[in-house]
Amino acid sequence: MKKNDKPSASDDEASFLAHYSLEKYPRPSVAADIVALTLRCEPTGNWRAPERRRAAVLLVRRGGHPFKGRWALPGGFLQPGESLEQCARRELREETGLEASALVPLAPRSAPGRDPRGWILSCPYLCIVTAGAEGVRGGDDAAAAEWRPLAEPSRRLAFDHDAILAGALARLREADAARDLAFAFVPRTFTLAELRGVFLAFGLSADDPANFRRKIRPFVEPAGGVRGGAGHRPAALYRRKSK
Repeated sequence: MKKNDKPSASDDEASFLAHYSLEKYPRPSVAADIVALTLRCEPTGNWRAPERRRAAVLLVRRGGHPFKGRWALPGGFLQPGESLEQCARRELREETGLEASALVPLAPRSAPGRDPRGWILSCPYLCIVTAGAEGVRGGDDAAAAEWRPLAEPSRRLAFDHDAILAGALARLREADAARDLAFAFVPRTFTLAELRGVFLAFGLSADDPANFRRKIRPFVEPAGGVRGGAGHRPAALYRRKSK
């Protein structure tokens, strides 16, 4: 380089990076936690409606400290070479045996003191499980894994996982997300009562049947035919309207 020439921007950056060290800045650990939700069928003992569908969240019982023995969301620490989504999928598989389909990122959790072990950020994900929910099992550092009713009392989970779960449900209450969730849990053709039942199971709607029909009409279309059931009059079948 000539005496009066200035180094290029790339040379300046290369030199900067060569001498840069992250060690002078404190760094948190990063974890991925997973809110996996599904609907499960339970017997009612009522011949008119022999089954009911209840929303459930997948929880693990912690096998070690902190919060040993407490229920928590599946999750764990980011490993070198992983993306956050890869971490979430791995932890869900290792701790519960469940293979995730689509994962939706939720707002990170970074409040000081959220984890008694130290400065740990959680990057949670939402996972909707419409098939393959049976047969979960505890693995890795999880002593057990179970689908637990979503309607159980809150403030029962380790760390700040109750707040993470509440954030996931708030995300689902957004109109588009609520409809996508409900349509995911009904067959291709369905009755409006079946569709409303999904909204009710997840606590996404408190509308009476008439208001629900009025609000959902723009998003469905008649499919032709009816569905009958024990003790019920036949109900018209619908399908989701093409976008």
